[in-house]
Amino acid sequence: MLLLLILACGETEDSALETPTFTDIDGEILVLSCGLGSTCHQGGAGGLEIDGDGDYEALVDAASTGSEGATLVVPGDSAGSYLIQKLQGEAGIIGDPMPPPSGLDAGKIALVAAWIDAGAAND
Repeated sequence: MLLLLILACGETEDSALETPTFTDIDGEILVLSCGLGSTCHQGGAGGLEIDGDGDYEALVDAASTGSEGATLVVPGDSAGSYLIQKLQGEAGIIGDPMPPPSGLDAGKIALVAAWIDAGAAND
């Protein structure tokens, strides 16, 4: 719920202190933007299924199926996490930035990065 409030109202000084939970990130960003809200990662398309069930295990400390040697989410290291690199469309990624066609807005990417940098806990 906190994540919805932050997204709706914009980040404030107080909300910047709040770390989003995996439940927030998964249910309000990843599932809606990458899984059930799109056709990209339903049924394991692209080697990754995002549907709300087993998403934590599919992402955290999991090897990328698209980029050899890359880890999707490295707890405590958003810059080293391939998920963030794909969301930001960084140089060196395999394929297009995610999610197509226009990606996530910077605020949502920042929330995912904040969760990763805080240790990517499974709540």
